[in-house]
Amino acid sequence: MDAEKRKTMLSIILGLIIVFSVLSMVFRNGPKQENDQNNQTPTPVPKAKGFHAEDINGLVTELTSTYVVFGYTDNYNMQELVRQIRSAGFDNVSNPNYRTDLGKEKAAFVFHTALKKDANLEVLIEKLKSDKILSDISYYRQAIVKIPAKITLKEIDSNNSKDINLEEPFIPAIVSNETMSGDSIKVNFYAQVQGSAIVKGTIQAFEQLNISSQPYIFVADTNAIIEKIEASFLAVHTLSYMALNSKEIENEIKAISDVNDALLQTSVVDPLKFKIDLSSMESKDIDKTLSDINSDSNSLISEHIKKASMSYDQNKKILTLSIEFKDSEESYKEAKSKFSELLKSKSLNYALEDANLSIELQVILKDYLASDKRVNIKDKIKEIFLKRGIDIPDAKFTEEGILLMSSIKKPGTDENIAINEPVRVMLAFGRNVGDYVDVKLTVYAQRGKALGVFATEKSISMN
Repeated sequence: MDAEKRKTMLSIILGLIIVFSVLSMVFRNGPKQENDQNNQTPTPVPKAKGFHAEDINGLVTELTSTYVVFGYTDNYNMQELVRQIRSAGFDNVSNPNYRTDLGKEKAAFVFHTALKKDANLEVLIEKLKSDKILSDISYYRQAIVKIPAKITLKEIDSNNSKDINLEEPFIPAIVSNETMSGDSIKVNFYAQVQGSAIVKGTIQAFEQLNISSQPYIFVADTNAIIEKIEASFLAVHTLSYMALNSKEIENEIKAISDVNDALLQTSVVDPLKFKIDLSSMESKDIDKTLSDINSDSNSLISEHIKKASMSYDQNKKILTLSIEFKDSEESYKEAKSKFSELLKSKSLNYALEDANLSIELQVILKDYLASDKRVNIKDKIKEIFLKRGIDIPDAKFTEEGILLMSSIKKPGTDENIAINEPVRVMLAFGRNVGDYVDVKLTVYAQRGKALGVFATEKSISMN
């Protein structure tokens, strides 16, 4: 289970513990009524009931030294278990509680602990694990959170709601370990309410979402110095379909001086298409024609013709017949010939759209070369393709490098996002180390730090 799913599950479990705790207090702590000495009829006191609310806006004002530790155990002797936890270094253990109905063979166990300033919680947790006192342990911190002074609460297991005014809008809440003081969060809130007031000491809350720690993506334009250019480059191009001998082309490129290796990948990206105009037909004739073409097309599937699919635009009355074929000249010619004959035999007018082929060439050099030498190699590669009738434009050749960058300003703000990892950039072909280039950055960030940055020279991104 990954960290995010684990965090979500544990939040749900802690929420269940809180709910059950509130419910148990509701049933256990109902207000008592006593008759006075004169046996006067007592004034009715409303019964305390459990209420909750979700998505309450909160601001973390303080992180306390109290933590909630959660794990699993098969030791059902609470006194012994608490003693073992204390022996592992937890001097303070409070609010210990079992939960045996959370869908696991072992019992869930939760407790609160207040740490000393010099205590290392992670070391203590490892001690619990190594001594096999608790397993699958996680822990959360308690914080003081400011929430609105007026909140709307909903009664547990009921649609009844109440607007409550808090005397002090600061409440204790369980938050994740990544939460920091000053964070804006969403809080789930539970409490007992008697009349129109919250029963003192019954508020329990935990973080539902940390807004401040949410990763975000933005795009920014800037310029930067090229720090490095890789000893390799790419060419990506799309053209009308033709069969290519990739190995033959690769060997010719490898024979060029200063080229260490070459890899050419080809793929059919758009199938052969027949656009058939049925606008002159009556509706009843169209239905029959569609059925006939579908049946006849399937009968043409062969070793060379892999698939035939149909789509019909009812508004324009245009049928599109798409043909997927094996990547070879023979297969392409067979597909074009057989389906052309099929449509001509039915006296149908059509427009033919050739299939498109994508080629991706990666060239690895023996070492980094100056731009004029790299351009010379590129021109020789273009000649190899031109012999086969393929003209690859210069703009289709790109190189990868690294930019000299340490931060980027988030557009529309004064926030500078720190960049601690090398920024890889896709460059137009023929640049030199030390050149300034205008780039478009895509930045994935969190808490003012870049988690990932990808850059493309603007002259490429605008093509």
